[in-house]
Amino acid sequence: MTVRVGVIGGGLIAQAEHLPYLSALRDRFTIAALAEPSRTVREAVGARYGIPGLHADHRSLIDAGGLDAVVICSPAGTHAEQVLDALDAGLNVFVEKP
Repeated sequence: MTVRVGVIGGGLIAQAEHLPYLSALRDRFTIAALAEPSRTVREAVGARYGIPGLHADHRSLIDAGGLDAVVICSPAGTHAEQVLDALDAGLNVFVEKP
């Protein structure tokens, strides 16, 4: 059994750090969903990592269900709302700094 992870934000930090690490540990993690407002980025990253659940926003990702945890890699100003929404949904949360 693997931890089903949703990644919120598909920008530089997600692409350079979190997605490659999660992908390298597929025996422990399944990248189940990605929330990214840019359709171009969302589709490209989704295809690159074989992510089945692609969403335009974090709320849609959370509401779709099927996750154990989220990794928040979105801009810092969006973190508070996304963290609180994920925690309210009973998800484990890893938040990229700051």
